[in-house]
Amino acid sequence: SAANGLAHEHAHDALSDVRATIALARLLRARQPRLYAFALQLRQRERVLAQMGLLQGAPQPFVHVSGRLGAQRGFLAVMWPLGVHPRHRHEIIAWDLAHDPRELADLRPQQVRDRLFRSNEALAEEGLSRLPLKTVHVNRAPIVIGNLAVARGGPSERFGLDWAAIERHQQHAARLPDLSALWQAVFAPAERSEPSDVDAALYEGFVSEEDRSRLQRLRRLDPAEPAWRQAGVDDARLPELVFRFRARNHPETLTEEERLRWRAHCRARLLHGQGGARTLADVQRELQQLAAQVGGDARQQALVQEVRAYVEALAAAL
Repeated sequence: SAANGLAHEHAHDALSDVRATIALARLLRARQPRLYAFALQLRQRERVLAQMGLLQGAPQPFVHVSGRLGAQRGFLAVMWPLGVHPRHRHEIIAWDLAHDPRELADLRPQQVRDRLFRSNEALAEEGLSRLPLKTVHVNRAPIVIGNLAVARGGPSERFGLDWAAIERHQQHAARLPDLSALWQAVFAPAERSEPSDVDAALYEGFVSEEDRSRLQRLRRLDPAEPAWRQAGVDDARLPELVFRFRARNHPETLTEEERLRWRAHCRARLLHGQGGARTLADVQRELQQLAAQVGGDARQQALVQEVRAYVEALAAAL
């Protein structure tokens, strides 16, 4: 901040950081308007994909600037797009062309997983290194530049970019076979001993824009409307989530069959701990311990008793 003449009196204070960031953006716009305009355009997914050659269907190397690439190398790398992440459509899997990509063709899924997700220490013990893969989030305005000339000259000398090696590795990357099946296996969700409950499945994939629009239209309808029972969504998790939303918030709209279904779900969770849920018996034990901890504090004891009465009423209703 000081080097750029920017006021940043309270570093790490949220409001001060925001003001300093805005001031830096204004300075960049004033001093480098073309760079500012280019970076601003990368808010659009299509612009990002075009810089990687993916919009044209012809993958090409690109300069990527990211805080995750490290200060030693100037936070930049020349990368090659390998494909779309199989579970997150807004992420592109990319290879750092400082390294030879040919080994990818011979690796099995478990080997790739090990070299992506195990610690550096564990890999070093086996004489292995982390694979130079990184995902680029195309919906987060990443800095990606298809014109490699921007990294030649000064940046090459300063951060040790070996262009002969990069060009060699680029040719190898272009000749790699289709790796879609490899990524499907590498990023497949871990097998579970029992199916995950939809209420806890947030990170098993985000809702598509199409389904999000359908849900928004549904929220504008009366909960008694038949559309709530036939939401017409693509995501297999959503019909059950829609049903549970209605059962929790609009129980008066449930049919007799739906009330029995909801009650069975509640009993499975609260009495038998289905899906790892905390049971009412667990809560009652915790309340006993809490009552002993608060001792003679009348106010705290009254709160414990109120919660205990609620739990007992809930148990009786099941």
